[in-house]
Amino acid sequence: MIIASIRMRPVEGKMNNVLRTIRGMLEPMRVQPGCLGFHCSRDIEDAKMMILEERGETREDLDRHVRSDGYRTILSLLEDSG
Repeated sequence: MIIASIRMRPVEGKMNNVLRTIRGMLEPMRVQPGCLGFHCSRDIEDAKMMILEERGETREDLDRHVRSDGYRTILSLLEDSG
């Protein structure tokens, strides 16, 4: 199993947009081939910090995900993060 995580802190005023976008991505990402899980959580010490975690069966599954439209959406969300 391969686990990848991304930590992001959306800039002031962007949190609702980021949350809405991620909520819309959860199920589509979870049904991708080789996906064992895709989750979003908040840091208990910093409520503005979000953590995305993806679990894949193989490195190839993760590589395929990184080249997907969904991952490009995640990268655009990172641009709205500090």
